[in-house]
Amino acid sequence: MARQLEPPFKSVILGKTIVAHPREWDFTGPLNYPLAGATAENPGTDLVTTGFLFPLQPVVEDAVGPNGRVIAQPKANRTTPVVHVDRPFVTAQSVESCIGFGDKMVEVLS
Repeated sequence: MARQLEPPFKSVILGKTIVAHPREWDFTGPLNYPLAGATAENPGTDLVTTGFLFPLQPVVEDAVGPNGRVIAQPKANRTTPVVHVDRPFVTAQSVESCIGFGDKMVEVLS
């Protein structure tokens, strides 16, 4: 997350309500992290984990701090998108909410 360049390095979303990819979506099965451009001389590590190495929801929870809030709905889909405005930020949950996000952006910018 973007933070101030000087101490205390506050997050730009500190205290905000932000939508994030839910933690439950990060642990659905093994994920392989192959090395892009692997060669015989440099085949990579063939790292496999049970989910993302850095789940997004806890990263955003840290960035919004104790007075902020993270919205993460595992049941989000195109008919029930998750979109939130906490100016100047408009945030939405993954591809499932892209249409709702676009609609909200049009509304906010109008």
